Amino acid sequence: MAGDAREGSGAEPGRSGGSPRRMGARAGVFLRRIAGAVAERWRKVSWTSLAAIVFSVVLGPVIAGLAVARLSPFVAPPAQPAASAPQAAPTASPSSPPPASEAPGDPGEAPFEVTSLRPVYSGEDDVWVGRDPVRLSDGELTELADLRETDQQAHDDRMADHGLAEAGLTRFEAVLRGAAPEGTRIMGMRAAAECADAPVTGTLFYSPPAGAEEKQVVYFDLDSADPVAQSTRNGSPTGEAYFDSTTYRLAQGEEVVFEMHAARVYGYCDFRIEVDVLTGDRRSTEVIDDAGAAFWVSGMATDWSDYGAAYVGGIAAPPRGDWRPAEPGDFPDPASATGP
Repeated sequence: MAGDAREGSGAEPGRSGGSPRRMGARAGVFLRRIAGAVAERWRKVSWTSLAAIVFSVVLGPVIAGLAVARLSPFVAPPAQPAASAPQAAPTASPSSPPPASEAPGDPGEAPFEVTSLRPVYSGEDDVWVGRDPVRLSDGELTELADLRETDQQAHDDRMADHGLAEAGLTRFEAVLRGAAPEGTRIMGMRAAAECADAPVTGTLFYSPPAGAEEKQVVYFDLDSADPVAQSTRNGSPTGEAYFDSTTYRLAQGEEVVFEMHAARVYGYCDFRIEVDVLTGDRRSTEVIDDAGAAFWVSGMATDWSDYGAAYVGGIAAPPRGDWRPAEPGDFPDPASATGP
């Protein structure tokens, strides 16, 4: 039995794990084999491939980082705005109102304003014409006769209420007030007229004048081709342009009264007055009219039988001279009729 024991003690240690020394020797052999295989593999790699690997693994990221740092101010994307609550869609709003006033000298600002406009009657030339026939009762004619005796202005206003105007010469008074701080200089006036050769023949009221002297006025001859404002002397036009020798300076807030006469002997005209003004260094043309409508003036028809309605008074209707409807015998010979 002792022999069996010795035989068992002589068996190989590797069969059952072996000693630590032998295991370490084997591990060393294994590591040397792997190292040799790796070295053999590296010997087969070319220098070009090795350089590419080194560049991509080591130098490439370094160079790329430097480039990004240098170029970031130029190629960096714009900063995104902070998120905000959604805004409502825009809605239409009325346009801003115009300013209450404009700067002095602005083309939209009038250099003067017309503060008063009223008709002026001769008080003597009691000859009236109308565009339409006017039929007056005996009572209305008596009222006109009474007013002529007691209140000439009221009489003339009543005639105008009937749509009548003094024949051959329309008169009105315009009060102008300066509106520009730097002042306004009136350089000229003319009548802008649309005329017809024939006078109106709706109505005639005829009472011959006894003769009177008119005031100095600005006179427009609407029978002329260029009806500029004329000077007058002793109530008659001189033929001289009023503003050829003078201008009128109108300070801000200052008022001036112009009495304007517009004459038409041989036909009919609608007209407005154009005023040439200089405000600062801006020249403009302003218009004076009858509250947006044109003024009008008409001469008399040579044949009174053309009128739809006709009345006579004064020395043409003896003995009292009150207004009455005209009769055929009251009409003058057309060849001798020369108007008012």
